[in-house]
Amino acid sequence: MRVIGGESRGRILKAPSGYRTRPTSDKVREAIFDMLPHRLEGLKALDLFAGSGAMGIEALSRGAIRAVFIESSRVVSAVIKANIRACNLDDRAKVMVGRLPQALMRVLKMEGPFDIVFIDPPYEKGLAEKTLDVLIRGSGVAPGGRVVIEHSAREETPEETADLVKIRMKRYGSTAVSIYERENIKDGQKQKTG
Repeated sequence: MRVIGGESRGRILKAPSGYRTRPTSDKVREAIFDMLPHRLEGLKALDLFAGSGAMGIEALSRGAIRAVFIESSRVVSAVIKANIRACNLDDRAKVMVGRLPQALMRVLKMEGPFDIVFIDPPYEKGLAEKTLDVLIRGSGVAPGGRVVIEHSAREETPEETADLVKIRMKRYGSTAVSIYERENIKDGQKQKTG
């Protein structure tokens, strides 16, 4: 597993061993970033169920100004920190150990909203929708922001929820990726974002 693009391109990332993490393959990660805006400079990213931290690290490597990682395991969090250090991204990253939704609500109060949110929960446990609900209640997605959910291809995600609308869904074998965009609301009217 490696960083695919940007300033840390080619750096090898460690995956937590002995834990039930499922790192996003390089192929799927590259496809996800091809579906996101090509310029990430100045954007803030949030990596939930962070595992190795590959998604947030990729966003930082491609110019995101800040990334926050939430992971429930202290051991796995140490791997994320080591990966961030190996890519020389410490000054723009924060790793938080905690369970969702409590840890997410704390982060949203301190650092939200975010321009890009990555959600990669254990498959087929209904955690993606629950996490979306917390994001919406906590105003966690900036206007025009994107939410990327990695989920089982057998699992359906909603077409829209509150002000998030699904704009893409692609399958990669047993994995699917759904991308949502938060609509801009101005003077009570929805505005198109790029």
